[in-house]
Amino acid sequence: LFVTQVEAQQVRLEARLAAERAALAERRARADPLTGLGNRRELDERWPPLQQRLAAQRLPVALAMLDLDHFKRVNDSHGHGVGDAVLVELARLLQDGLRSEDLIIRMGGEEFLVVLPEAGTERALEACERLRHRTAANGWDHLAKGLRLTLSIGVASAVTPCELQALIERADAALYVAKRGGRNRVAVG
Repeated sequence: LFVTQVEAQQVRLEARLAAERAALAERRARADPLTGLGNRRELDERWPPLQQRLAAQRLPVALAMLDLDHFKRVNDSHGHGVGDAVLVELARLLQDGLRSEDLIIRMGGEEFLVVLPEAGTERALEACERLRHRTAANGWDHLAKGLRLTLSIGVASAVTPCELQALIERADAALYVAKRGGRNRVAVG
């Protein structure tokens, strides 16, 4: 009887550890390993319930596509270690500058997507201008002497329900308008 109880306890412990490992693997699969922000998988999993909640009340949602201006120069001039440190610090700036309910996704490279629930165009523009100013005003010198960084941002908004991919494409097109307009600006699509 004692051996059976010990074996049962061991099985329960192994099952609990396996569940914890599975939960950790799931979290890692949905997070960018460098910045800790969500990745595209996180967006794909969080969008349907978010949109359903917003659509039930016909509330707006805004998406902002953010891109660090001339980021390739950072990597070329200062190395990829500094480039990685820039991305980590930018992730922190974004998290500190947005609401807890906003979703920040690293799309890849130096491009980030921000989902702003219950935000129309005006509120999204205000939030994005704050982020743009925070990035430009941030002291980047501790990473590389003389380093200055700016953001270009494209914004798109809609009343839910709406198609995620179409909204991303509109925000991305607006981002390129901001880039072509001289960078370090916010454009609406």
